[in-house]
Amino acid sequence: MMLTLAQRLDPLIAQFNALHNVPRLVAPLSPTCPECLFGADAVRQVIAATPDLQALVVWLPMLAGDTPATTEQAAARFAHPRLHSFADPQRLVGRYLAGRLGGGDWIAWDCYLLYPPGVVWEHDLPLPDQWFHQLDNCCVDPSHQQCGPRLLSALLDGAQRLAQ
Repeated sequence: MMLTLAQRLDPLIAQFNALHNVPRLVAPLSPTCPECLFGADAVRQVIAATPDLQALVVWLPMLAGDTPATTEQAAARFAHPRLHSFADPQRLVGRYLAGRLGGGDWIAWDCYLLYPPGVVWEHDLPLPDQWFHQLDNCCVDPSHQQCGPRLLSALLDGAQRLAQ
């Protein structure tokens, strides 16, 4: 079941904190962006390869074709018992994460944030242990860019390290 973030991040925060005893991956993604869909598939593969990993995928409307219907389709396409989907029609998570990942006037999307067990989201979401993105613009740190197969490899390596 996909939850909608309407004006507040509370459902996402509650799920993140409920899973505090396991490694987590947070990913804000567009439901129609080809790179984001590759990333969503990579997340599903990493979950399958990392037994304790839980993923929180937040579907944001970033492109013209991103609608409630395409959001539902993407969430269904990548469904997995350890993948928790959220719809964020107002891009709350994207704006919030942009501030946590270095600020600037951008919206975080096509980003993949890894958190070890024990991390709790209290007043602010702690910075991730590792994070990656597939964005190709000036708004985000290029040192975290991992595209295509390199993203899958980086996520697998990062998740395996967190699971030890």
